Amino acid sequence: MYDKSFPRWHYRVEERVRASGVPATILRPESFMQNIPNFYAGTIKSDGAFYAAGGNAPIAFIDVRDVGAVAAKTLTTDGHLGKTYTLTGPEALTYAQVAEKLSALLGRTVKYLALTQEQLKQAMQSMGMPPWQVEALAELAAYYTEGPGARVTGDVREVLGREPIRFDQFLKDNAASFAPAAVKV
Repeated sequence: MYDKSFPRWHYRVEERVRASGVPATILRPESFMQNIPNFYAGTIKSDGAFYAAGGNAPIAFIDVRDVGAVAAKTLTTDGHLGKTYTLTGPEALTYAQVAEKLSALLGRTVKYLALTQEQLKQAMQSMGMPPWQVEALAELAAYYTEGPGARVTGDVREVLGREPIRFDQFLKDNAASFAPAAVKV
């Protein structure tokens, strides 16, 4: 599970924190909902599609607003020191399901076009990314494709006493990110 770049790096930091003896709470957020507009809104607007190397693997995306709320709660209330929370949204979705939800929200077809690992690497190289970053991001995509991001936890509910933000709500809150630019006349 921790043999891929980002998960391995994060786990090493956790190990160092634990070894330091400093009281801490570890938060492990899953992939962020905000990655969808941040990385894919451009091609959703221009092509009605987004491209990722996610295969058909479900991911329990989390809204960073929930991550922030959990962080604030663990910093300001007792009972969290020494705990590790895996923060996920309330459902695991494939990129194809994300495309369906975007299509429903926007009233137009949005497609998910799956890339192979080689296509992903070529695309990142063509953008001028350094080799270490290309490899790290390709490994991260492989990590999710292998399925460990699908696990939904109750940790957000446990800490906050409410359900995490649903993907549909996140999309409604961010619909403007995916709307084509208005044509100037």
